[in-house]
Amino acid sequence: MIHKQTIYVSQLRAADLVLEKLRRALAPEFLGLVSTSGHTLAVTVIPERLDPDVFASLAASSFAATSQLARVMNET
Repeated sequence: MIHKQTIYVSQLRAADLVLEKLRRALAPEFLGLVSTSGHTLAVTVIPERLDPDVFASLAASSFAATSQLARVMNET
């Protein structure tokens, strides 16, 4: 079953503010908000060599694989 959700502009602005605070505090190489379906929602730090959409897809697939592995092992 697919559950669709709406993200409002005000929520994205709030996420951008949080990401900016994290960027200043941590100075990461990459910082972004990615959906579990592999969509880039917000990105603050992007290295030149990194495509954020490719990274989002890879992160989502890794999350899905880990989630399935946990399910098979009866873990949360």
